[in-house]
Amino acid sequence: LVIQNYIVYDDAGHARLELPFSKKEAVTEPETPPVPDEDVTIDYVDNGYAPVLQPLHGRMLPPSVLRQDPQEVLAGFTEEAFAIPVKRANGAITYDTQMELPPEVEAERENPLENLQALLAGDRYAVARMSVFCDSYLAYPDAALRRENGDLWYDAEAMAWLDPSHPQTLIYTTQLCQEYAALGFDEILLDHFSYPLSGEVSAIGGLEETNRTQVLTDFVKSLRANLPEGVKLSIVLRGGLSEETG
Repeated sequence: LVIQNYIVYDDAGHARLELPFSKKEAVTEPETPPVPDEDVTIDYVDNGYAPVLQPLHGRMLPPSVLRQDPQEVLAGFTEEAFAIPVKRANGAITYDTQMELPPEVEAERENPLENLQALLAGDRYAVARMSVFCDSYLAYPDAALRRENGDLWYDAEAMAWLDPSHPQTLIYTTQLCQEYAALGFDEILLDHFSYPLSGEVSAIGGLEETNRTQVLTDFVKSLRANLPEGVKLSIVLRGGLSEETG
């Protein structure tokens, strides 16, 4: 009766006697205090797959070069790349485009398409620079940013802007970019790709509930999906990044 509380049976059913004074006290290991995040050291290992960046020297050419002999333009040209404005800030197309333009849009027909094609035929890296939303030509139909009373909104330079959320804006921009890609440009540089930066921005109507960042994100994703894989897209950043400009 005295020792029955100290009889212990193992898994096989064998009994053994464990008296209180024969037990070894369990040793408790001290807890390791957590390491603060700022004290964590991460070792980065170069696995040989890091991209090697090469400098690219280019020159911004004026639209007037499209009226000149391409051989004369490139004579003594030492840079590996050039950029050509293909759509001005007022919305005008700077070359004899083969795209069917809306009737209100102006193209500079005196700039032969053959001259542009000759410039693009070489090995130099070519960039098409276009003003996307700052556009006073296409803005006259329904695709424009407007005031609350319905009048066209103008920035501090008296320029009208397209509404990035309007389907016509996306369709028109995509068609132009597809022509740039077909002509042979390696990259399309999106200028004025934001909501307006200057002028009475608070007077623009209908933007109170608009997630401007999401609108521009969806816009450029759709544009990317409708261009050939090898054509790069880049964006000119004017001013700081903010939710107001998208």
